[in-house]
Amino acid sequence: MREIGATEQPRRFSKRITTLLCLRHICVASVLLLGFAAEAEDCLSCNYDNKNLAFANFSNSDLSGSSFRNAYLMGADFSNAELNESDFTGAIANSAVFIGARLQDTIFAATELELADFENAYFFDTNFTQAYLVHSRLNLQDAAGAVFCATVMFDATENNRDC
Repeated sequence: MREIGATEQPRRFSKRITTLLCLRHICVASVLLLGFAAEAEDCLSCNYDNKNLAFANFSNSDLSGSSFRNAYLMGADFSNAELNESDFTGAIANSAVFIGARLQDTIFAATELELADFENAYFFDTNFTQAYLVHSRLNLQDAAGAVFCATVMFDATENNRDC
């Protein structure tokens, strides 16, 4: 067995550290990208506050009365979900999908919804006060029942219609 020289030893140690850090980053990236891949079941008045629910699948679920305050919901799928009286205050829901969702009395106050998709969603007294909706798909005619105050809209203009 040959002895390791003084100059070679730090190089080997550095290589091991680099390999360990790369593996750690791959694991962390996997968790962030996968999020909660399992489909959610109906959960009335559930508490998801401050949770990382990136890319979670809540499609076709009844989550009425649930709280998602300050949750991380990037890419989460709420297609055709019942979200009546749910609270998303302060959540980060960029690229979230709300296609066909029922959003009666739902609160999106100060919520980041950049690139979110609200196509064919049902709005009635839905509160978007201080929400950030840049580049989201939201038809204002469909959202006639929504509340907008200091809301940054899909075209980056501020909507104060209901202040």
